[in-house]
Amino acid sequence: MKLYSEYPFASISMSKDNKFKQVITQLLQEGQVKSIVESGTYNGLGSTTMLCELIAENNITLNHFYTIEVEEPIYNQAVLNLKKYPFVKPLWGMSLSKEECLNFIEHDEAINNHEKYPDIFIDSIENPKEFYKNEIEGSLSIKIPDKKSIIVTIRSFFQKPSIRKPVPQNCFKRYIPLIENDCPIILLDSAGGVGLLEFQTVMSLMKDKTFYLILDDVHHLKHFRSLDFVRKNNSFNILAESLEQGWVIAKYL
Repeated sequence: MKLYSEYPFASISMSKDNKFKQVITQLLQEGQVKSIVESGTYNGLGSTTMLCELIAENNITLNHFYTIEVEEPIYNQAVLNLKKYPFVKPLWGMSLSKEECLNFIEHDEAINNHEKYPDIFIDSIENPKEFYKNEIEGSLSIKIPDKKSIIVTIRSFFQKPSIRKPVPQNCFKRYIPLIENDCPIILLDSAGGVGLLEFQTVMSLMKDKTFYLILDDVHHLKHFRSLDFVRKNNSFNILAESLEQGWVIAKYL
């Protein structure tokens, strides 16, 4: 695999792509989508804000809009950034459980044999297993340009481990059943090492329910296998994609 930092579009968000926004606008206007679940909020200013703006501009009423962020200081900043959109509910937590994520990373064939996939991007070539385990454990350094976020991060860093709150886990298993009949949009853009596991969990939870799937970073370890499954499964219909910028929108059933 190749380092993701070398990918020409690594720093370009799909939320800036007009084609992407046009397709999402059409889906919202059609009125079938009644809920949204997103993994990987970050600070809320990317895809989350883009979705919120489209919902507001088109006067769309949703039953639920959940967006999940695991890093508490970043989640706190996202809450502030999304405050003007009362219909979105940021959730602090992991989409899956830490134990199953670490187990997946330990045994994932593509992580352990990444050299077999020369056209796919990855975040670390030297020791990807350690890199992605550290990501799940929250040990990676995170740069946040916003001054208030830096202060919050510093305060969080110096908290004693004994008083730190445990990160809520299994948000998918808790919240997806609440929206499974809402023809939801499910956007997967979370931790790089467990993208396939997220996708598999969504498929297990949604079963025979109709939903719209958004995959980001399909040239990356995160979702190259998820996309392969989508292409080969007749129950999926790809509505739009940008292979250049690495996103896909598909409908299931």
